[in-house]
Amino acid sequence: MREKKQAEAKTLDIDTSLKDTLRKGGITELIWKRRKQSVPYLILIEQKSAKDQLCLYLKEWAEALAQRDITVEIRFFKGDLSYFRKDMGLWEAEESLSRLAGNYAAYRLMIISEGEAFFDRQTGELTESAQLLKRWPVKALLSTRPVNSWDMQEDILQKLLPVFPFQEQGSQSFPTIWQEERERPPLRYWKRNAPEVPLPKVG
Repeated sequence: MREKKQAEAKTLDIDTSLKDTLRKGGITELIWKRRKQSVPYLILIEQKSAKDQLCLYLKEWAEALAQRDITVEIRFFKGDLSYFRKDMGLWEAEESLSRLAGNYAAYRLMIISEGEAFFDRQTGELTESAQLLKRWPVKALLSTRPVNSWDMQEDILQKLLPVFPFQEQGSQSFPTIWQEERERPPLRYWKRNAPEVPLPKVG
């Protein structure tokens, strides 16, 4: 995930500019180069309860990425995708998904969830908040739901964003697919090739 991309901003290449100026007998020649930056990630983690141990584990996993020279913004949500918090315990400080889209649309969006939060509990349809995810050009769902339980829910979500299992094989595959712009594997691939194994190690 420690991928770097060419940023739009340019910086002056002082060494090359100086060499070209000397080579041309003192005629100033400014050479510019594109600046490479780490690809930033917005990670949205589902929290089931105040003492959700899986959520705490996922928080540590996401924070470990930030220690690897990766720009990471972490938010937590509960129940649906309407509002998000910066901390697992500070439920009063909320941000809407629309606001996150305005501030972090250039980030790669990673949602870690069982997937039920995308759907209206009464109608079974995707919520308006879920539709807002289209504002992120690069996004993925890392599903904490066991692969052998995947059904129509994942089929619907796959049409909205790529779905990967949150286990070692899935979490290692999606950055490469993003980086190389490869076609996402079909859901049946994960059912066939991703056995249920422990979640990725932190650190």
